[in-house]
Amino acid sequence: MELTKEQKKIRDNALLLAEFEGYEVETESTYGNIFYSEDNQRTAIDTAYHTLYGRWLKSIIDKIEEVLENLLSQANTGDNNLLDEWYKAYKHKHLVYESNKVVISVNVNKVYKEAIKFVKWYNLNVKPKVFEESKLSYSEYLFGQLMQSYLSCGNIPYDRLFEETKALYKCFEDSDENIETKGEYECIERYIRNNESFITNSLNKWE
Repeated sequence: MELTKEQKKIRDNALLLAEFEGYEVETESTYGNIFYSEDNQRTAIDTAYHTLYGRWLKSIIDKIEEVLENLLSQANTGDNNLLDEWYKAYKHKHLVYESNKVVISVNVNKVYKEAIKFVKWYNLNVKPKVFEESKLSYSEYLFGQLMQSYLSCGNIPYDRLFEETKALYKCFEDSDENIETKGEYECIERYIRNNESFITNSLNKWE
C-alpha cells in the first residue's frame, strides 16, 4: 500500500529518532522497521513519537540532554553558542514543564519538532566526528564478536553495546588472561569464560 505524504514523514522521523537512541533500524521496506529488542519489533509508522511524550518522546529528550552534556564538556564541535541554547531548552525544561518530576504540561508537537531538528543537526555535524574517533580496533571488534557468541546481548541498544565492548576490552587488556605468549583469540576466549558473571552484570545494567 502506498503511504501518504504524512505517513512517510512519520516513518522517516521515527527511524531517525530510533537510530539516534541506539536501536537497529531497517529502511528498505515501505513501512520501515525498528528493532527495540528481540521480542519487540515495530514498523516505523506504528510508533507514537509524534503524539505521546511519556512512553515515546521522553527517552529521546533524555538522550539529547546526555549528548548535549557530553558535547559541552568536550567543546569539540565549534558550535558552543548553539549547544548552549539547545542545552538550556532541554535541561531547564523550556519545552517540557514539570513539577516535582511529574510532567504537568507538554507541547508534544513542539518537542517532537525540536527533537527532529536536533538529531538532524547532530547527524550532520557531530556523528561523523564521533564515528571517526570511536571506531573499534580489530582487537576490540574480535572481543565483541566472541562476547556476543558466548553471552546474550540481544536486548542492549547498539550504542551501549559499543561502549561496553570498548570498556570490557580494556578490562581484558589489564587482566592476567592477556598473555603475550598466547594467541589473542585464545586469551580473549579464556577471559570471557572466566569472567562471565562480571561481563553479564556489566551488560545487564542496560536492560
